[in-house]
Amino acid sequence: LVEEAKADVSPVDRWGGTPLDDALRHKHSEIVQYLLSHGATRGTGRQEATVADLCDAAANGDMDMLRRLVRSANANDGDYDRRTPLHLAA
Repeated sequence: LVEEAKADVSPVDRWGGTPLDDALRHKHSEIVQYLLSHGATRGTGRQEATVADLCDAAANGDMDMLRRLVRSANANDGDYDRRTPLHLAA
């Protein structure tokens, strides 16, 4: 759709989310990479990964996603329980 139909890579749904937000939430690493390579952005002003995104990737052992997300989020920040991605990876 993106390449052939020139679909917008960052349309915002009624909750303020974009396809990139959905791909991150569902842990679709290849789709995240594809969307980012085509200029996709996060919804509702979220341009950078959050510590929650990092914690989710760490808890699931998703090293590819962690490598991408750590570029724009602080790996030393904690989640709502002050647990860092390292806590959750262990």
